[in-house]
Amino acid sequence: MKTLLLSTLLVCLGVNVFSSTLPKEECSFVVSETLTLAEQLLVTLPEGMWRGETREGSEAALQFEPSGKAYWLSFGREGLSGLEHYDWSVYAPTPGTAVLELHGENGRISYVFEVEAQCESISLDNLYTGARLRLNHDHGRSPAAVNSMKKMLDGRWENNTYPFEIRDIEGAYLKYRFFAGGRMERLCGSAEKNIRAAGDWELSNDGRHIIMSFDDGSTVVAEVKHLELDELVLTHVLSCEDQRFATGRRDFFFNRN
Repeated sequence: MKTLLLSTLLVCLGVNVFSSTLPKEECSFVVSETLTLAEQLLVTLPEGMWRGETREGSEAALQFEPSGKAYWLSFGREGLSGLEHYDWSVYAPTPGTAVLELHGENGRISYVFEVEAQCESISLDNLYTGARLRLNHDHGRSPAAVNSMKKMLDGRWENNTYPFEIRDIEGAYLKYRFFAGGRMERLCGSAEKNIRAAGDWELSNDGRHIIMSFDDGSTVVAEVKHLELDELVLTHVLSCEDQRFATGRRDFFFNRN
């Protein structure tokens, strides 16, 4: 079986080549004489979000990046409950079949799914456990809308309410700086202690979450509850090496600085 490496295939042939060969129909997945199912997955998976319900009854959403990254978001009653990140690839045992692999740390295979494609959904059959996960295609926001949100986020944001669980910390503050190129920094602390964390950020395809991958290996996903002009509301867990500046899941209100 020849693995269709995502990066190589997209660089050599280009996404536009694939897009131009896909028949223009309402379905995301269509019968094509020129593309295998695996090739259609390479084009369609990075478009929007994929949402479904696990066998445990929780909601899951997957985002596939053209770069080969994939994010698996889990949701509970109070919203986002977990995030796992993988590298993804597909290969074609036959022209009409496709296998999706999710690789975790050190390139180890975490999941192997046989993929069945319907009009606006995919079914993932776990080849290890036999479990099936059906995901519906959420086209998400348009690329123009996502880019507009990214431009609005670009800048300095300062929390305008008391940010921590422990009260009476003199000079308590929380700030984010999102750069247009994808880098970011988080500043928090007090009059006596300043803590800086740097990393990368990206906006989910549906525009609902900011995924912040810090240089120390930690990842924080913040729900964007409100974004308008100079106002921003993020909901997330604030983790910090100094527990005085850590919180549970809560809303943080920011103004552009």
